[in-house]
Amino acid sequence: MIKLFNRIDDEKSPEWSKYVSLVRKFPVDSHAAAQEKGLEATLIFMTNAHVAGKIVGEVLKGIITKCITATKVRSKELAAEIVLMCVEIEKLEVVQEELMSGTEQKNPKVVAGCVSYFNQIIK
Repeated sequence: MIKLFNRIDDEKSPEWSKYVSLVRKFPVDSHAAAQEKGLEATLIFMTNAHVAGKIVGEVLKGIITKCITATKVRSKELAAEIVLMCVEIEKLEVVQEELMSGTEQKNPKVVAGCVSYFNQIIK
């Protein structure tokens, strides 16, 4: 997917729409290595696709539930980059809503991660 996404040079290409349903699932992959590659592909998608704004909520829910507590450092870094990219594509309100719902989780690592994302957004 990474190679394919890098080959699409037009942000308004209809090719992007074909992969929306897949990209939604990348952050919640149960296999750590596959999740990391999926997050790389998600970042490329969120950076380049015109349809990225439509799936911000689903991608962030996956990041909050699976990536904040990920064991791989690279996965956590990619997740943070995706959150910041979602803000950059002018979906701040959706990002705020999802992060606020993440602060209501029972897992303190998830709450701390959401607060950390807020801190990065403010900086």
